Amino acid sequence: MKLPRIDFDSITQGQLEKFYKSFRRLGGNDESIGIVESAGAIVRAAVEVGWLEFDVDNAKPHDILEINRSIQEYIKEVFQFDPKN
Repeated sequence: MKLPRIDFDSITQGQLEKFYKSFRRLGGNDESIGIVESAGAIVRAAVEVGWLEFDVDNAKPHDILEINRSIQEYIKEVFQFDPKN
């Protein structure tokens, strides 16, 4: 199965804020949850804000973790210093 791709280059500040609000509402900010639940909350938040269309509940856990990794890599890049700015 080919995983959906997120167009990270088109994400705006407003969309990223909505993503984080959705992530927190979905329980992703609970430090006591494990990676499986955290990854699920991250991917669900991405679906909720329209970054991708994906059936999280019926997906393979490996696929959720892979999409989670791509989102985490994007977020890491957002927080890195950009000398152009």
